[in-house]
Formats: sequence, C-alpha cells, structure tokens
Amino acid sequence: MLAAAHEHRELVEILFPQTKPIPFVPDWSVDGIIRTTKYLLLNSEVSVEKQIDYFKSQGKEAFAKGDYLDAAYFYLLAIEKDPLDGTLFSNRSLCWLRLREGEKALSDAQHCKTLRPRWAKAWYREGAALSLLKDYKGAVDAFLEASKLDPASDEIQKALRHYSSLPHTA
Repeated sequence: MLAAAHEHRELVEILFPQTKPIPFVPDWSVDGIIRTTKYLLLNSEVSVEKQIDYFKSQGKEAFAKGDYLDAAYFYLLAIEKDPLDGTLFSNRSLCWLRLREGEKALSDAQHCKTLRPRWAKAWYREGAALSLLKDYKGAVDAFLEASKLDPASDEIQKALRHYSSLPHTA
C-alpha cells in the first residue's frame, strides 16, 4: 500500500503478483489498489468538499474517455460524501444510460428529480432512461415536463418530437 500511496505504479506492478488480495480493496488490480489507496488517503487528510471535487473531476475525466463504469464509480464516491447533490445523480444516470443500464439510469434520474424537481435536466434524464426501457409514453411525459421547465433547450425539444411521433405513445 505504501508504493500505491506514493503512486509508484512500477512497484505496485512488481509487488502485485506476490500480494494476497486485501478484503477492503473492491477492485483487485494495480489500478484498483492505487485508486483505493488514494481514496483512503483523501478520507484521512482532505476536507469533504475537496474529496467531492476530486471524485467529480475523476468522474468527468473517466466519462470523457468513454470509461462510463469508472465514471459511475467516482460519482458513487461523491454521492457517498454528498447524497443531496442532484447533479451527481444526474451525471451517474448518464453513465448508466451510456452503459445501456436502463433501470439504474432511471433510479438515479428519479432520485435526481426528487432532489431537484424544477430542474429540466432531471426530467430529461428520466425521459432518456424510460425511452431506453421502451416506456415511450412515460418518456414523452418526462420530456414534456422538461420542456415546460426549459422550453429553449433544443435537446429536449428534439427528444420530445422524436418520441411523440412514435406510434407506441398514442
């Protein structure tokens, strides 16, 4: 863990085959050991606000690379520190959408909507999740609510037009 704490990846790679799995390290890999060690160090030394900022930035970075599962993991860590931040649930919902995990995307979108009911993006995420689950009528209802909250959003209007035109929504 000392090599991981100082981010000596080469040493962690050398020691990895000789090391027995540690129960509290959820991802038993070189990257997982380094990530868990960073997490433990952050918990012991840094303010909660800085931890949240770190996890959000790591989530954003992983998302930009197309690593949606890692991004969802970092948003989970941020949510554990601040479970009342609706944007974290929205961001993780988008990760689940990209991973085609409709139920998880919907759950996070609905949680976001509970925390921020007047935020168009929360309703949009719910609509996107419902459309992935092929509940097109529910998706249209969510997109319609999003449209009421943000009528200038082209993205929302496009989704509303598209799903309203499907025969399943009548």
